[in-house]
Amino acid sequence: MNHGYDVVVIGSGFGGAVAACRLAHAGRSVLVLERGRRWTPDQYPRDIDDAWIWDQDAPERLNGWIDMRFLGQMWVAQGAGVGGGSLIYANISIDAKPSAFTAGWPSQISYDALQPYYERVADMLGSRPLPDGQLTRRFKLMREAAGKIDEAARFRKLDLAVTFDDAWSYDLPDAVSPKHSKPWTNRFGKAQGTCVHCGNCDIGCEVQAKNTLDLNYIADAERAGAIVQPLSLVTHVSPAADGWRVHYDRLVDGQREPASVVGKRVVLAAGSLGSTEILLRSRDQYGTLANLSAHLGRGWSSNGDFLTPALYGDRRIDPTIGPTITCAIDFLDGSEKGARFFVEDGGFPNVLSNYIKAKSKHVGRIGARAAFLRQLLRSMPAVDALANVMPWFGQGVDAANGNFHLGRRWYAPWRRYLALDWDVAESKDAIDGLIGMHERLSAATGGEAIVPLTWSVLHQLVTPHPLGGCGMAASPSAGVTDHAGQVFAHPGLYVFDGSIVPRAIGLNPSKTIAALAERGVELLLQEQTGVAPGLRSTRHHGRGKDLEDLQDLPRSPVLSYLQKQAQPKAPRRKTANLVPTSYPLLAAFASTQVFTWIWQYLSLRLGPRHRFLTYANSAGDKGVYPMAGGDAEVRIVLAGDWATGTDEAHRIADLMTAYHPHYSIHLGDVYYVGGPLEVGENFLGIKNPRNEYEPCTWPRGSIGSFALNGNHEMYARGVAYFDRMLPNLGLTVYGKPCGQKASFFCLENEHWRIIALDTGYNSIDWPIIEFFRSPPCALRPEQIEWLREVVCPRKDDTRGIILLTHHQYYSRYDYWYPTQAKQLAEFFSRPVLWYWGHEHRMAVYQEFGVPDGIRAFGRCIGHGGMPVDLPPAKPKHRECIVEFTDHRHYPNDENLTIGYNGYAQMTLKGDCVTVQYVDIDGTVIFTEFWKVDADGMLQRMRDQCSGSGTDQGSLQS
Repeated sequence: MNHGYDVVVIGSGFGGAVAACRLAHAGRSVLVLERGRRWTPDQYPRDIDDAWIWDQDAPERLNGWIDMRFLGQMWVAQGAGVGGGSLIYANISIDAKPSAFTAGWPSQISYDALQPYYERVADMLGSRPLPDGQLTRRFKLMREAAGKIDEAARFRKLDLAVTFDDAWSYDLPDAVSPKHSKPWTNRFGKAQGTCVHCGNCDIGCEVQAKNTLDLNYIADAERAGAIVQPLSLVTHVSPAADGWRVHYDRLVDGQREPASVVGKRVVLAAGSLGSTEILLRSRDQYGTLANLSAHLGRGWSSNGDFLTPALYGDRRIDPTIGPTITCAIDFLDGSEKGARFFVEDGGFPNVLSNYIKAKSKHVGRIGARAAFLRQLLRSMPAVDALANVMPWFGQGVDAANGNFHLGRRWYAPWRRYLALDWDVAESKDAIDGLIGMHERLSAATGGEAIVPLTWSVLHQLVTPHPLGGCGMAASPSAGVTDHAGQVFAHPGLYVFDGSIVPRAIGLNPSKTIAALAERGVELLLQEQTGVAPGLRSTRHHGRGKDLEDLQDLPRSPVLSYLQKQAQPKAPRRKTANLVPTSYPLLAAFASTQVFTWIWQYLSLRLGPRHRFLTYANSAGDKGVYPMAGGDAEVRIVLAGDWATGTDEAHRIADLMTAYHPHYSIHLGDVYYVGGPLEVGENFLGIKNPRNEYEPCTWPRGSIGSFALNGNHEMYARGVAYFDRMLPNLGLTVYGKPCGQKASFFCLENEHWRIIALDTGYNSIDWPIIEFFRSPPCALRPEQIEWLREVVCPRKDDTRGIILLTHHQYYSRYDYWYPTQAKQLAEFFSRPVLWYWGHEHRMAVYQEFGVPDGIRAFGRCIGHGGMPVDLPPAKPKHRECIVEFTDHRHYPNDENLTIGYNGYAQMTLKGDCVTVQYVDIDGTVIFTEFWKVDADGMLQRMRDQCSGSGTDQGSLQS
């Protein structure tokens, strides 16, 4: 019996992989139970005697690549292994159509509601269309066919979760040879290659160009501490004192070994058949979940899958070459006599017959299953003839009227098996509509469609896209789970896979399943932290500034002064439906306001900047401060763009204080313009007599507190920053701050150096001129000299480097300020960790560098108190790869479409550093572990370094 976990995830497909990844990064202990093996390219089946077959009745003996389940008139194909269905699917990663959500779903689920989660999945899977220089013969035939039936407008490329090399083409000698695949390491640390169109997508890509879940979501989950346990077949679930007990069999050496494990939360993600069967057995066989909805097992759909081969005489099609599916002709609008379907170019590997022969050998020669397989083999042309076959494929919106139950076989009535009642009549029009279009497209391009006898005579179907069985609904009278995937009347028990999809969507469903899981995990975490969806999480409700007034704040001194003057003098009353009272920006031009605005601009903005402070006259203070070393723990909190005075800033300050930091560091920007009253009100906790807002105090570190300079501080020439803010910061001695002597400094011990630099001083230009050129945000010469003469980063100094600035030197979403990175190339030859603010978001980047500049693992944490920008659908700079960013919409009472505020908490202990990114609800949404080796190189650790704990008393203040 295993010890308990925060979450046990059953299955590792498009629901389970997402759940494991997000929950592990939220700091939960996660165990993933996967029934299949962990496959590697050298183990993929190819020959007839290889491990093709998964046998659900005897998995201890046959636990191969694919589970081909015969359910009366329906065959269901499922992957069996770490990665689930992604191992055998055709790489297609596309959004469902908006029309798919018009009926059958809980009201909370809509196309718009899933959009941010679709974007998150696309980012993780790296999906993109087939490059124009790599169009397959099937693609060209599809495009031609659409044109010849006057439906060219319906033709489209499809996004594929495949890594392509744009330089590859069919013109290369022996083009599909693995030798043309370019090796690379993905952002999750997994070795992959680029696609060479070998055609083996469904049976294991030997060059690892297919972005299967084991190479991204699961890899990332394991890096965050999740444990994946293969060959663990779950039988049922039962209640436990502190959660749910999962009962399973370990498949070891041809035997089943019973085991169980307890999870505070359990996520079923075993697929439409697997999760439905586990719950049915729990209710009807073991009696452990007696109160499950009567709707369990109902509403199953094959998603209307069908393949029609067509012969093309002398025309080469080469269906065994290229990605399995690349394009579609969309008829989901019902224009074809009401039938809704999605035609795709099918493909299949040239060893497909080996699987069918192996399956035939396994099931014998008697019965419906054997007859179907014999007919399928007869319908397949000889290998030499495959070159002239077009496998027209597609999905349709079927009736979703299948019903699962546990049946008994007459020859073994003591054993229960998953049985399906499926009435083909209600789905026949959809299937026939798809077949009719296959025939029409074939005829238009000179081919002859051959409708398989398995359909025309036997009315049998094969589907790799089963949906339903645990459908989500508004109540248990209509479904099994709610809109969040939680099983009705069973708190803490969730389902995240295709079984919760309550209707056919008529196209490849993997991305929708993953998006539903992304959303479900987000709501699960909210439920665990006790935050009700739709409520603001702040105890300072209504006493701070309104986020709405700071949204879309332009980076311009003039406009910042205007918006400052337009701000109301007190928090606005919210109406009954939580809509804020309108306050127009034009209020700044009212007769009582306009002269104040002009006077503030003239008095604070015009004139020379404050003198740039250095350590030249600091009585021996050089700006380099020792931290505790050895086994002592050092806790640091970081936040950027926090000094806003919003309710959210108050809440973030509370959370940072609760961490009991030794050091607190603000990465810059006091809003709106960093004037004296704003520095007092938004940072030092001094009441502003001109308004009714509650002042906000920057959380103090027990050893020291610091603040970087930002562009908003310099909108008031830096006077208040240097003269009011810095004297109240610095190291704390006998309970009083000694003052921060300059806007740059260094914290260090024998393993680490945290170097903070001022990019704000050169972030503004002269009035009027600033409208015509961008500031360089370069480091002042005094800082360069300090780095050279005081910090002295010698090559033989092998300490790990963590840089802090206000401005980013690169970004996927925003402007670049690369000058600082080039200036630092003199000092740092090894990659560094680099934290910045400025952008109002949270983003964790892969290693990146600019020409002639240093390389860094960038981390943007500019989401302290501002309205947080959500990632755009089309980033400005796609070359910067984001490892993690927070896509969630922050529920707020101002109806703003914004993200979650948060901060970072850093723990140094010996040669290790742990960084946790915490949101406004106090939830850890991402964790990373780093170690500096003997050569000064940063090493990403999969788990927390040995000896690094969370003992808050390990360093005396």
